[in-house]
Amino acid sequence: MTSLGERIRLVRKQLGLTQDELCTKVGLSKGFISDVENGKRNISSANLLDLAKVLGVSCDYLLLGEEGQGVGQEELPASLLAFGEAQKLSFKTLKALHGMYQQVLAFRSGEGESGSEHFDWESLYQGVKGHLEE
Repeated sequence: MTSLGERIRLVRKQLGLTQDELCTKVGLSKGFISDVENGKRNISSANLLDLAKVLGVSCDYLLLGEEGQGVGQEELPASLLAFGEAQKLSFKTLKALHGMYQQVLAFRSGEGESGSEHFDWESLYQGVKGHLEE
């Protein structure tokens, strides 16, 4: 079973973030993040919450994590995960696509997240892939 620090490092790397980039986004020192990732320091609940928000995962995942569970996948629709697997897209790209989908919904009235399982992820990806970092 992985530790809290190992899960933080795993998600950070899946998102393509360096420790320096994560520190800037969270407002913590690189030494502190390094110590937490290496199991040398504990983290407060407030800092854990800030880290979880920046990493796009739940505090429960960081604290308890489960072997074999995809990092942050609990937040992404199954249809997007399936599309991403078929296209061999990174987790970072899938998070970006999901964020764009949510922005589209924000501009439409009366549509909720429930429509995400029937959303045309291919069309969205084709329309924005030139703007995504891979």
